[in-house]
Amino acid sequence: MLWRTTHKAALAVGLLASAFIIAITWQSQHLLENDAIHNRNLALEDTAEHFSWTLQSRIFEIRDQLRALASNSLVANALADDKGREIYLPTFFSGIQTIGGVPARLSLTNFLGREVVSSQPQLPLLLETELIGAAIQTTQPLTHVHPVDGGSLYMIMMEPVIYANTGMAEGALILQIRISDLLDHKQIHSFWEHSRQITGLGMTFHALGHNKPITLTVGKSRRTSISRILRLDEQHQGNIRFTADVVLFTTDDYFQTAMANKRQDFLMLGLAWIGIAILSAWLLVTWLNRRLNEVARELRGLNLSGASFGRLKVQGEDEVRQVAEAFNAVLERLESAYGELAKKSARQMQLEREKYRGVVDQAGESLLIFDLDGRVVEANSAAEKLLGYRRVTLLNYTQDQLLAPNSTLTIPNHDGDNAENPSHVTFETRLHTADGQDLEVEVWAGFLEIDYVQHTLWLARDITDRKRLEAEMVAARDMAEKAYQAKSIFLATMSHEIRTPMNAILGTAELLAETELDADQSRYVRMFTSAGENLLQVINDILDISKFEAGHIELEQRVFSVREMMGDLHKLLAYKCKEKGLYLLVNASETTPDSLIGDPTRLRQVLINLLGNAIKFTDTGTVALLAHSEQIADKQVQLAFHVVDTGIGISDADQEKVFRPFEQAGTYITRTHGGTGLGLSICQSLIHKMGGKITVHSRADHGSTFTAQVNLDLAEESTAQNFSRLLTGQSALVIHDHVIHHHFFEEGLVSIGASIKSFGNLEQLEMSVRRSREDGGVDFLLIHHEKDRLAPSTEANLVTIRGLPGMAQLPILLCGNLQTVETIQRLEALRVVFISDHYDKHLFFEGVRRALEIVKDQPMLENASADSTCLSILLAEDSHDNIELFQAFLKHTPYRVTVVNDGAQAVGKVTVKKDSFNLVFMDIQMPIMDGLTATRAIRDWEKENHCFPITIVALTAHAMEEHQQETIQAGCNSYLTKPIKKRDLLGYLDRFSRSGE
Repeated sequence: MLWRTTHKAALAVGLLASAFIIAITWQSQHLLENDAIHNRNLALEDTAEHFSWTLQSRIFEIRDQLRALASNSLVANALADDKGREIYLPTFFSGIQTIGGVPARLSLTNFLGREVVSSQPQLPLLLETELIGAAIQTTQPLTHVHPVDGGSLYMIMMEPVIYANTGMAEGALILQIRISDLLDHKQIHSFWEHSRQITGLGMTFHALGHNKPITLTVGKSRRTSISRILRLDEQHQGNIRFTADVVLFTTDDYFQTAMANKRQDFLMLGLAWIGIAILSAWLLVTWLNRRLNEVARELRGLNLSGASFGRLKVQGEDEVRQVAEAFNAVLERLESAYGELAKKSARQMQLEREKYRGVVDQAGESLLIFDLDGRVVEANSAAEKLLGYRRVTLLNYTQDQLLAPNSTLTIPNHDGDNAENPSHVTFETRLHTADGQDLEVEVWAGFLEIDYVQHTLWLARDITDRKRLEAEMVAARDMAEKAYQAKSIFLATMSHEIRTPMNAILGTAELLAETELDADQSRYVRMFTSAGENLLQVINDILDISKFEAGHIELEQRVFSVREMMGDLHKLLAYKCKEKGLYLLVNASETTPDSLIGDPTRLRQVLINLLGNAIKFTDTGTVALLAHSEQIADKQVQLAFHVVDTGIGISDADQEKVFRPFEQAGTYITRTHGGTGLGLSICQSLIHKMGGKITVHSRADHGSTFTAQVNLDLAEESTAQNFSRLLTGQSALVIHDHVIHHHFFEEGLVSIGASIKSFGNLEQLEMSVRRSREDGGVDFLLIHHEKDRLAPSTEANLVTIRGLPGMAQLPILLCGNLQTVETIQRLEALRVVFISDHYDKHLFFEGVRRALEIVKDQPMLENASADSTCLSILLAEDSHDNIELFQAFLKHTPYRVTVVNDGAQAVGKVTVKKDSFNLVFMDIQMPIMDGLTATRAIRDWEKENHCFPITIVALTAHAMEEHQQETIQAGCNSYLTKPIKKRDLLGYLDRFSRSGE
């Protein structure tokens, strides 16, 4: 059965009526219940008040009887008379066992509070003697409550006994009544025994001196309601040392039964009214339902289609008829409004079509609209102009007819909410025009709904010119890349072709410099050495500029030592300064961390350029390289290098252009000192690449200061050493020939704990060593040697000192400007540590540490076997000059060299003949087979035959980094760039022979 609206209405009316009746019934019952409770409470209050009055009257009656006994002259006279106390009082008190019908203990005390006689001597007196005596002195009565063990509570009343002759208190009568006996008295008990509501009574006492109240109850103590609480007052004279609350315990059983009967009567009456309300609602709704059904039948029969609507026909004179008439009036107004709206809609549609057509024609983009079959249904004037067709002609074309042959077409998916199938796409295609041409167009394609039918919208743009420009740009880019490749090939070839003969030139000059030459010959050698190095610098500058232009400069990030780098620079440039009579100072501040992360190769390149310029433009005075740092973050510092000189300086006008490529500070400087003007430009580019800056401060004829600042990260494990206790408690002998040296060495050695003694020459030092050896008082030897060669006499003195008994393990440190590898190697044979003379404390302390360690780790051998450092070397080189130079470099060494002239011969030596070589030096550009191909062939053979890989060092005249990396990728372990210096070659071989790298 379906629930119609009338059924729901009937149910709703019935429920509302029922709810109303229930609410009225509940409210009436609640009011009656409250009234009954109020009346009951009034009755209980009257009962409680009467009970309280009765209880108080009983207590006051007992007190009055006690007061009458105390005022009896016989009691007072007997108390004063000794005979009376012995004969009369005991007899009198033994006859008093109750007072007012309540069991009581009556006692008499003297004026000191001591008990004289008692009616029940077996029971103790509960009041303290001191309290009784104090109360007697006041001549005031006392009422007190006293608890005892077991939960009993006693009421104690005391009345002073006044002697008539003196009017003074001679003692006191004390009455002790157990309060439970008082409450059980029949006169009091009758108040609750015969009541249907009162179940019991109780008293709560608050005695002075007791924190917790004490409650005594009689009857049932279950308290369902508290009727009344009354407090005993001080209506009688005397000190009442307690307060008491009277409580009635009541029950609601009788009252609840009466109220339950009344609620049942109200419930039955309410149910009857609810039934009547529901029945009335049902009858009313049934009649209303019948009338509404008549209206519904008329509504279903109306014709609302077309321009004229029907009308309702309903009988009767009730409200339903009024609703039908109102509905007919609405239909008339709707009929009129519908006609007006149809006319307006037709006019508006015509205007919108004209407006839409105008907008479409004015659009700058070519607009085409296709139906679901791909046929053109609309085109604007821009599309006519683009394709060369008139609009009437276009309306007969399809997409396939408009597309040029072999053209692609992308139609979007209508699922616009799907990211993989968007509701519109942009694509490029070709359209065929009326004159037979194919146009490159960019099309924005999307969906358009017209008259509830899906259409495809194209916005086409002619991109023929843009595509032509793009093709030209691609061609230009390809041409530029080819030009750059040609330039790179040219630069690489130029570098190789210049470096290859320059290797022989500079190498020969280095060999000549080691021979006995007169002054003119030495000057000539220095001239073409300097010219060759300048030419190499020009080549390097051109290569760097080319890299910057192409954006191929890459910076490495690795841990390096700042002081070690500065020490290497001192070694490299000290000889040039010495030639010009300049003093070279290199120093890093104490706060500068030694281990940083950056590109030491590029930093070294910048500093070499700045120092080289400083030396070039300074004729007298000093050139200094100073370093300091500032903490700018938790693990980052700003490292600043200052290159200071006392040279010709730079004017303010020229300072603005010193960093421009191919420019120098004036034509006079260019003519006088030469140079390309590329160095500072490269330095600035490198520093900027590192995120730093480079500045210059100078005045003409007052020297210059170039400052390079870069931000570098601190290395996690610093290489800085703690040198503070290297020579603690040890003695050191020092030989020096300059005041500056004296102060530097003295301060340095003292700061690490040594006591020093200085000498002016080696002979004095040797004699002191002999004496100190006999006394056992020398622990360290420091020699400053200012010349660039080790004199035979100096070497002889060192041999003599080292040969003395007990001196084989003496640490010896030599500080100076030695320039030849052979000299340094001879010192190493004597286990003498050499450091460059540039006054950096960190490197000086590092030299001291090495001198201490070398005598521990490397015991001196008088006749070291030559085979221990003899290496078998294979040299693959096609240049005869370079072969002779290589052999000349190794002429006085224990190394054996085998020469081949191309890569194929090198592969044959290693793989076919299987000659045993420790090391292969492989030239990269050779006939028949180049060095890279030969290296790959050797590595492949080693893998196939499971052989231990031989060390291969590439000899390359290519200075560009990508070529050097290519050698490593081919399988080379390392590389040396031509021109190769003797010290670099011997240094590498020495390191290899020691470590076998």
